[in-house]
Amino acid sequence: MKQFYKSLSIQRKLTTLFFICTVIPVIFIFVFGIVSLRDGERKEYNAGAEKRLIGAVSLIDKIIDENILKSENITMSSFIINGLKADYRNDIARVMEYYSELGVFMSGFGLQDNVCIIYPVNDSLPMGKYVNSIDRLKEKTRVWNQLNSALNSELVWDYSHVKDTKDEAGYISFFRRINNYEELLGFFETRIYLKELTYPLRNIAAADGEVMLYTGADGTVFYSNSDDIKSEYDIVHSSKLRDGSIVSCMINTGSVFKSYNLYLVFYFLGFSVLVAVLFFIYKTMVSMVTKDLNNFIGHLQNDDDMGSAEYLSDASGDPDIAIIKHRFNDLLAEKRKMYSDMAEMIRTKKAMELELLQSGINPHLLYNSLSVIKWQMLRLGQSGIAEMIDNMTNYYRSVLAGGNHVITVREELELVERYIKINEFSYENSYRVIKDIDDEVLECPTIKLILQPIVENAILHGLVEKDDADESIIKITIKKSEQNIIFTVEDNGYGMSEEDIRKALDLDRIPKKKGGYGIRNTVKRIKTYYGSECGLNIQSEPGKGTVVTINVINMNRDELKKRLY
Repeated sequence: MKQFYKSLSIQRKLTTLFFICTVIPVIFIFVFGIVSLRDGERKEYNAGAEKRLIGAVSLIDKIIDENILKSENITMSSFIINGLKADYRNDIARVMEYYSELGVFMSGFGLQDNVCIIYPVNDSLPMGKYVNSIDRLKEKTRVWNQLNSALNSELVWDYSHVKDTKDEAGYISFFRRINNYEELLGFFETRIYLKELTYPLRNIAAADGEVMLYTGADGTVFYSNSDDIKSEYDIVHSSKLRDGSIVSCMINTGSVFKSYNLYLVFYFLGFSVLVAVLFFIYKTMVSMVTKDLNNFIGHLQNDDDMGSAEYLSDASGDPDIAIIKHRFNDLLAEKRKMYSDMAEMIRTKKAMELELLQSGINPHLLYNSLSVIKWQMLRLGQSGIAEMIDNMTNYYRSVLAGGNHVITVREELELVERYIKINEFSYENSYRVIKDIDDEVLECPTIKLILQPIVENAILHGLVEKDDADESIIKITIKKSEQNIIFTVEDNGYGMSEEDIRKALDLDRIPKKKGGYGIRNTVKRIKTYYGSECGLNIQSEPGKGTVVTINVINMNRDELKKRLY
């Protein structure tokens, strides 16, 4: 994706950026807003449906509670109890009198004979208004069995008379025992007609796709405002009534939001057209803005000799492009100057190489002179001086011979040893050298003089003026760590302060007095040949010695030579 973006022209990049930074966020906000709005509408509708359900359930429960309360008052009435205990055998007048008083009593509760029925245990009371034979009750086997095992105040519900919901004769019944203390006097049935129970549901202003369903505890459907109740519904609210029956409000959001979704489709299409128009307008504007720049780039692509191009001096058109042309002219002039300087450097380098070739005799003159002095000292019996001269000869031969800048770690160590012996003789000091070196690194290639300047710095600045009473120690450690070689030089000299360390590692600082270049030059050479990830670290405190660590990559000789040359 990144490469594809880089390959685009400026005009297409600007158009793409417009799409990414403008259109996509707007689309995201639009979609988020629509989803949030739909979710809000869904929650609001959901809350409304739940509120409608609660209201309907409350009204139905109120009807049921009123009938339960009436039945409780009737069955506990002394008039009913005394009437059921009386003996009516061969006393038709008393029967008629009781029925008349019973009609007045029931009318006081607003009940009719088709709403409440008494089933007396007393077989002397014949059937009549509000009274039926207990044998009729025994025909309802389930109800009869439950009544015989029910508690005195427990209700037994019967849904067997629920007919077609359009039939106003359909009803539900509940039965209860009529007791005089522990004596069973009979049973009382109260009927609640469905047209009364379903009235709150019939008057609910249900939305499209919203189904109100009223079912009994046994699953019998009392009422539904829809002929199709087999569909799947996203939301279902249910509430149980006093009798155990259930009223449910079921919602199919696809139907509820059908018109809303259609509106969203048209809105989205309009929004898409608007985005397309904006995109076209922006693309046209970008083309106008970048016209001069595109022409300039076209000239550059087709002009092989940019140095003589007339269009670079044309300042007409877009002022920003004129600035680019001016700066481009400056860059061309600077490029030509760089080519000229580089050619001069090449000529200078060749001249220096020629001079070096012509002066190639000089190292041999140095070696021959030192050899003559060495033999003269031996004739005079000065073996110490002769040994020092021999070390100097070998040292300079290693440093100067052949112009070879890649040597082995073993050769670098030999060079360091000769340097230490020269200094021992020159300053009449003795240094104890401790070596901890992995054998496998001895033949590894490295750049020449990577270790010697560090040892030189330790002697000249840490140990040369050390009190004779104290032993001067130089510890050299060389280890291999994964793909790297770690050189460590440790001394017990005077040490360095943090400021001295900072100055020593400051590659841009120019020392005020002669010397002080050894460590900086070593750091520069390490970073030049091994890369910026390699380098040199100094740890020291005044009076506690110094530890210098060099970390370089373990390269083979050919790879290291490529970097050197």
